[in-house]
Amino acid sequence: MENKIWVSAILLIIILATGATPTYKNYHYWLQRKLGYWNALVPIAILVVMNLVAWIWSGKVTLLFLLPVDLVFIFDSIITYFEISHIKRNKY
Repeated sequence: MENKIWVSAILLIIILATGATPTYKNYHYWLQRKLGYWNALVPIAILVVMNLVAWIWSGKVTLLFLLPVDLVFIFDSIITYFEISHIKRNKY
């Protein structure tokens, strides 16, 4: 059991460190320019699928636990939409 906790902690540190690298930031900017507004819809699509699977497998109680994750995905989609509109506005 303790090994799972250590592995999870190490993976979390790796994920957070990867998000701060310049290479990832360049890739993120390139992806926003390439996909455009579709990039803002990806978190919403993940949210819908995740909630549907949770509702089918576990019922409505599990959806209450997913509410914080839902809020993060919605906030991320809104921020991504504004970033893409800023990129497109400065492009022309």
